[in-house]
Amino acid sequence: MQMPDSGSEISIRYSDLELSRAELYSTLGYGTSEPQADALALINRLLAEADNICRPRAGIRILDGAVEGPRLRLSGNWFAPGGIISHFLKGCDVFSIILATVGLEMDEWIQSYRVSGDVMEAFVADGIGSVVAEAVVDKTKKVLAQRVAKEGCSITNSYSPGYCGWHVREQQALFALLPKDFCGVTLTDSSLMLPLKSVSSVIGIGRDVLSQPYRCDVCRKKDCFRRKDS
Repeated sequence: MQMPDSGSEISIRYSDLELSRAELYSTLGYGTSEPQADALALINRLLAEADNICRPRAGIRILDGAVEGPRLRLSGNWFAPGGIISHFLKGCDVFSIILATVGLEMDEWIQSYRVSGDVMEAFVADGIGSVVAEAVVDKTKKVLAQRVAKEGCSITNSYSPGYCGWHVREQQALFALLPKDFCGVTLTDSSLMLPLKSVSSVIGIGRDVLSQPYRCDVCRKKDCFRRKDS
């Protein structure tokens, strides 16, 4: 079984990411349709800019822990992710915290469009940032899965404060388990991550665990850009 560690960054490049056009179009409100020519040209231009700007960063820390009812213990620290998340982490006694970010450069690029006054450019840049952030998460999960597979283990899906009833205030305690300024990400007093397009998650590790699809029908976060309507 993978032993607990103090946390380390992984090497990750923008070219390593698997960006889904379909997911981007859905995030931007086009559903399963392709944008019309003018919008598509804008999307392509901003994607090319992102390719030159984005410097993603990600890191992994592995800890011992346990699930007891709706509570989760990580290295002696108790969390309250709620029954939904605890159910999917049940049976694990080793966990990973992953931290993923698009990086400061891309975050500043997105912000420059927010203040530019062009609403459409700002909207598309923000959508690209969200999809890139999730692509960094997906790449990090693949790296973790490859590591633990060497020891005959698998991973669950990733679960983050702010989703499925897990209060975002517990982000503070989660960050306390990570090295200072891990991956260049900091946390404000209101638990907002900086850069803004950053994601922290907990993943269960075990020999008999499954990475099950996200259950949008049991999550109350209606504004999640990955939400699948039933």
